[in-house]
Amino acid sequence: MDYTIRRLELFKDLLYFQVNKGNNDLAEAELNGIHCPQNFSSETASAVEAAGLTGERLTRFCTQVNRKNLEPTAEQYLCQGEFCGYGIPSNTDGSIEVVLPEDMDTKGQQSLPAGTYGFVQSDYTSDKNPIKAAEALWLEFLWEEWEPADNQVYLRELPHGNTTVFQLFRRIKT
Repeated sequence: MDYTIRRLELFKDLLYFQVNKGNNDLAEAELNGIHCPQNFSSETASAVEAAGLTGERLTRFCTQVNRKNLEPTAEQYLCQGEFCGYGIPSNTDGSIEVVLPEDMDTKGQQSLPAGTYGFVQSDYTSDKNPIKAAEALWLEFLWEEWEPADNQVYLRELPHGNTTVFQLFRRIKT
């Protein structure tokens, strides 16, 4: 596995909103990481841009992998995915930098909370995907003797040219 795992301190919550619950790029994708989206559709990209959002998207997964699970299967690393929405610029105090459209429901705001995380980043290539990265991240947790704070893993996807970069975050108990 060719992944560089880091310990990362996230100093502010990253905020996410759903533009249109009936239309997102993950609707047709399997959320267990086996079939991961690689590109943002032009329709979604237009809606995201019109709303003043950053274009990044966040999916929260549960993981069944812990110290008691000595031989996890690939499906156990990322399961029960829940799409959280598209990133919105925010200030260090948590206030929002852009004016949101009136029809956007801010009650559905989700976040990647500030804190200490095990972190890995890659792009979607033939031999790299979030499940393999989640496995590498877990092995680093074991090696470094980091205690997971919970059973959640966050998948953050960012458009980068003609491809999509993914990042995984798993909170470390401090």
